[in-house]
Amino acid sequence: MRISKISLTVLWLALAASCVVSPTDQQRIKPSDPLALSGYASIAGTTLRVQAKNQRTGAWDVVATFTATTTPTTIAGDTLYAWNGSLIFTQVNTADPWRCYFSIPGSNPCQVPEPAANAQVRVLQGDGSVLTTFDDGGLTCVIGKLNEGKTWLTAGYECRDNNSPVINLRWVL
Repeated sequence: MRISKISLTVLWLALAASCVVSPTDQQRIKPSDPLALSGYASIAGTTLRVQAKNQRTGAWDVVATFTATTTPTTIAGDTLYAWNGSLIFTQVNTADPWRCYFSIPGSNPCQVPEPAANAQVRVLQGDGSVLTTFDDGGLTCVIGKLNEGKTWLTAGYECRDNNSPVINLRWVL
């Protein structure tokens, strides 16, 4: 049986016990616009912590939290719980200014010229495990692997982004 792009939601649900569906690696963002984040956790009602790497200190700071639902979705034997929310970098309330989460090689941390910078984020669920991430070609890859007869878990593992679990976001005007 061939799998089509119509199966997007089902595919992402079945890829791994915990994953980030959006954003994808190398996605372009405006720090002043809401960044939609969504995915699936393996723990009902768990707190998802979105962390951004502080380019001045090197620390992973929590910049947002979300809660997974308690309504299970079972796909291919995996029970998953949806989560979603949004983050606006210019409204992040941390000790350092929001610009400290963006960097460009050779620049001074926290004084980045727009729009030539990147931010790094990752998502952790309540047990401390980091969520798998994908690039924008991840779905196409997964469909191909499934059509080759690979399992959901194998396809997700083989198609995860090279930077997983880190998502690199690119600042645009």
